[in-house]
Formats: sequence, C-alpha cells, structure tokens
Amino acid sequence: PGRDSAIRLLNKGVIDFNGNRMAGALTAFQNAEKADPTLAKTQYMLAVTYANLEDKARAVEHLGKFLEMAPEDQDAETAKAMLEELKK
Repeated sequence: PGRDSAIRLLNKGVIDFNGNRMAGALTAFQNAEKADPTLAKTQYMLAVTYANLEDKARAVEHLGKFLEMAPEDQDAETAKAMLEELKK
C-alpha cells in the first residue's frame, strides 16, 4: 500500500483504459484507490471509466471526489463539464 503502489496501479489502469480494456482499468483504479485514497487522479480515472461503462451514479460520485480533492487540477474543467453532462 502507499502512494508508489497507487501510482503504479494508476499507470497500469491508464494503459488498460487507453487499450479499451475497461474491466482491467476499473480493477487497477479500484486497487489504486485502496492503496492511496488521497491520490486525486485515481478519482478522475474511476469517474471516466464508470462513465464509459454507463454507470452514471458512480461516475458522478468519483467526479465529485476528484473536484473536492483537486479543484485546480488540469482536468478539473473537463471534470466539471462531464459532471454537467452526466446530471442531465
């Protein structure tokens, strides 16, 4: 557990996500969240993955956590726009 593990898992998840392997990405991001719940980017990637899997409620939940944790992040504007779309 810890930040290093979380970052490794996050990177693995991004590779799976980019390869359209959503199940693998989701597992990696969930494990990254367990390893370090304070890593904001994990919340963002969980949200995007859940959105891809049509799980709007979980996507909204993780976008909210991400914006709470990292309101100034480079992906914050995208997250806000996604949140608006998902709430429609």
